[in-house]
Amino acid sequence: MKRISWITPTALAGLLSATSPAYAEQDRWYLTGNVGMGNLASTTLTYSDGTTSESDDVSFDASFAGGATIGYRISNGFSVEGELMYRRNEFDRAEFGGLGSFSGGDFASLGLGVNVLYRFSIGASGKLSGYVGPGYVYLQEIDIDF
Repeated sequence: MKRISWITPTALAGLLSATSPAYAEQDRWYLTGNVGMGNLASTTLTYSDGTTSESDDVSFDASFAGGATIGYRISNGFSVEGELMYRRNEFDRAEFGGLGSFSGGDFASLGLGVNVLYRFSIGASGKLSGYVGPGYVYLQEIDIDF
């Protein structure tokens, strides 16, 4: 299953980040990593044997999400970055009537993204900054296990 999603402004993913006070004056490369919890919304799964199909609503557990970003800081507070993301969410059980049931499974996704950010200082010290900007991600379900 392929999905293409628009990412809301990156500010929602992390408004505050620690940076050096001179970020706007330096052109430089950076690499970041992130680890957290991923959440997949409840959905309806449909199973078909070619002649009959059955559906069941399943809820997913929050589980591992992580990734890495490589970016380049351009002068005047702008950055361009590429991002690689991975998440895996499990569900407990799916019932498909006469077609059977599954005692659990998981969905694993891999995403490739591009972001354009504007970074700004918060406070007089310059040790705290925020960022805002648009991003685009291509998300591919790489593994669906039942």
